[in-house]
Amino acid sequence: MAHKSSGRMAGRHSVPAVALASALTLYAAVAAGQGRVTLDFQGTPAILVRVPIEQIPTLLTRLHPLDLDGPSVRTAADMSERAARMVLKVSPRQCVGALTLAESAGDTLFGAWKLDDGDGPNTLAVWDTPRYSAFVLIWTRVPFAGGGDAVAFTKSISPPGTVLGSAELRLRWDAVGRRLDGWGTPPLTPRPHGFEIQVLGAPAGDIPYVYEVIVGKSLLARAYTNGEPSDSFLVPERFPPLRERLAGWTKGKLLAELSDGFDDFAANRDEILVQELLRRGLSTVEFQQLFAAPGPFRVENVMQALAGAGLIAQYGAGLREVLLAQSPGVHRSEEIVRIALRYLQASADPDVCDVVSEFLARGIFAPWTFAYMERRGHTHEHYIAVERAAAPAGASELARSRALDQIRRRIPGLGGR
Repeated sequence: MAHKSSGRMAGRHSVPAVALASALTLYAAVAAGQGRVTLDFQGTPAILVRVPIEQIPTLLTRLHPLDLDGPSVRTAADMSERAARMVLKVSPRQCVGALTLAESAGDTLFGAWKLDDGDGPNTLAVWDTPRYSAFVLIWTRVPFAGGGDAVAFTKSISPPGTVLGSAELRLRWDAVGRRLDGWGTPPLTPRPHGFEIQVLGAPAGDIPYVYEVIVGKSLLARAYTNGEPSDSFLVPERFPPLRERLAGWTKGKLLAELSDGFDDFAANRDEILVQELLRRGLSTVEFQQLFAAPGPFRVENVMQALAGAGLIAQYGAGLREVLLAQSPGVHRSEEIVRIALRYLQASADPDVCDVVSEFLARGIFAPWTFAYMERRGHTHEHYIAVERAAAPAGASELARSRALDQIRRRIPGLGGR
């Protein structure tokens, strides 16, 4: 899910301030220092993260020591390298650490790479979480002497064509604290989840300077190659992917795991769960449960899953029941009818012209009823239903005219009417 085009996006403040601060603290400390935590993968030191000494026992209980050649570590290493190359002009040379962390908020991936030798950047750490991705370039040379150095460095690591290089970056330099911060917006239309880029830089402990780039998740969707729909990069369960974990789940558990439809990020997880439910088959009652959530994202997820799997016709009877159960003047019902008819008008089966004709006779759910008939109306009865329909306030007469015109074209002998 090329990415959903429903206009969802994460705003500038979607990355918590505490997370930004922790990223600098966490990955500035990939270099040697007190509290460094290391694991040994087949004799290869895997440099992880530095935390206060008192927190190390807690951290160790959440780590997954993995075989360096194992698939999960290989996934973490490969993905971190691809992501780094997509954002920065870097040459990852040696992976010195790769792992996944299982946390309550979702899986986190970590990859650390040695870069080419020289007097510039020498270590790159990639951090991927369910809601955003952080890239921390650890620069061990002389700290920036001023704003000009910061801008020049940014240009040196972001050639044209990269995500960072294509962004319009607005950088600000704090001469007193020798800190850099700024925001950028890649030229993407429509703008998906997390379309902004944040750049941070600051001295950190024994390291002269840490340069951090935080990139919205959608910009890195191509870094995931696990075969999941592209929205899986926003799902908490990513290593291994959620879809691989569902075999032992009952339909009851799948239904219970669905969100209330209000959380934009949860909507991506919901779609995978809905797809699995549809794959297994649902009774009429179970199918109607999918539309019961009060939030705005559920109906879109269900209809998109149906369309993507080619199952709209199979669940046609259930969709008819869902439409007929809706009440005019109720916002939730209006949303269900609007979204359902938008998908149904693109499908020849099921034909719900009879349901829409009933709505037209009652003067409800316009202008979506007119839009459906414009695409699907094909009989004299449909033409008359549109012609005689009451047009409530807000319903466009132009929509009615377009529907009548298209129905005429489909009925032999009616074109001159």
